[in-house]
Amino acid sequence: MVETLIGSGTTLRAMAVGVGGEIGTTFLERVVLALREAMDAELVLITLGEGKPATHAQAVFALKSGVPKNDIAYSLDGTPCELVYEGETLVVPDGLEKRFPREVGRAGYVGVPIRNASNAVIGNFAVFSKVPIAAPDMARDIVRIFAARVEAEMQHRVLIAERDALIADLKSVNESVTIRNQALHDANEFKTGVLGMVAHDLRNPLSVIVAKVELLQARLRKPEIDEDKIQGDLEKVMKSADRLTDIIEATLTRCRSDSAEVELHLRRTEVTSLVRQAVANNAGDARRKQIDLEISAEGQLHAVLDESLCLEAIDNLISNAVKYSPIGKRVWIEVRANDGMVEVRVQDQGLGMTEDDLKQAFSPFKTLSAKPTAGEKATGLGLCNVSQVAVAHGGEIKAESDGKGKGTLFTLRLPAEGAGLLDDVMGLATA
Repeated sequence: MVETLIGSGTTLRAMAVGVGGEIGTTFLERVVLALREAMDAELVLITLGEGKPATHAQAVFALKSGVPKNDIAYSLDGTPCELVYEGETLVVPDGLEKRFPREVGRAGYVGVPIRNASNAVIGNFAVFSKVPIAAPDMARDIVRIFAARVEAEMQHRVLIAERDALIADLKSVNESVTIRNQALHDANEFKTGVLGMVAHDLRNPLSVIVAKVELLQARLRKPEIDEDKIQGDLEKVMKSADRLTDIIEATLTRCRSDSAEVELHLRRTEVTSLVRQAVANNAGDARRKQIDLEISAEGQLHAVLDESLCLEAIDNLISNAVKYSPIGKRVWIEVRANDGMVEVRVQDQGLGMTEDDLKQAFSPFKTLSAKPTAGEKATGLGLCNVSQVAVAHGGEIKAESDGKGKGTLFTLRLPAEGAGLLDDVMGLATA
């Protein structure tokens, strides 16, 4: 590492030319190769931490004795990298093995932390040498310069992942819209008229979403990312998505409240799969509030039901659990068979319900004592709709709570396949 650092200006220019214009994995590989050649390094590592706080490191790309290595993983305990993951830029010109006994046969080390957009350390850029570092300040500056480029590349990858997650969420919303629109299409003339209005109202927010996603893709392809503009675009996408969801929910509420009877389109349905679909529909909202959704099920449980209406009912219960839960809590969804019925139980750690709340929970337009914890909207019709769907199927819905601040358990009971009560419901539906 002594000779190769002489004439660092030339070295730095050569390295810059070597990696210029590269992005992605190729860029990371070129950086590691350039540093190894410039600094005569025995091992060059770009790693990401595992655990919070990080206890282990996994190499994104590494070069050991001139050979690429992508399978390097190690515990940080007792290594110089442990200090780097604590936020320290570390230079050990000589005596590395004496200071860190795990580093057998190595003399010099330069390590620089890699941070995310929130300035938290997520990885490190480390150079190990078997010979002493003759110009430690120069070595530190070189590693810092290219660590900054690596950091930008890592943050770019995160933005791409967030974009892909956003696109997946939008796809889920579109699938939900398709299902619900089909259910409305089969309803009476009033619902058909409302659907025409919805199609018009949805066009604008959906067009905004598509346009902004295309703009985000274009921005992310640029070598210099403008994070402020990207954040602004993401906020506009989310506002349009929220508006789209509000329009759908308001329309479904209006259709249900103006119809005296619930029209059923029965089919044999695997209930656990329906519940998983409802959980997926609410995953984005739960993730934004750092709420864990946990599912437990007794295998496959079948019932003959109106799939769209029951999906909406289960979706309502899970949405309410997320809506009325503080940030960082958990929601449990259980599917089980009990006494000829299929039960969907949704338990939250939210604001709970008073005795008065429990008495009027399923009445339309009733304002309960609890309020959504993140400013979400509440129409006062969601639980009423769930009750109508349950009764129409010959089932029931009940709520249980030990009081304010102690969470709520909702249990939706639907007749299992083959139950006598279900036969009565099918007879009414086909009469």
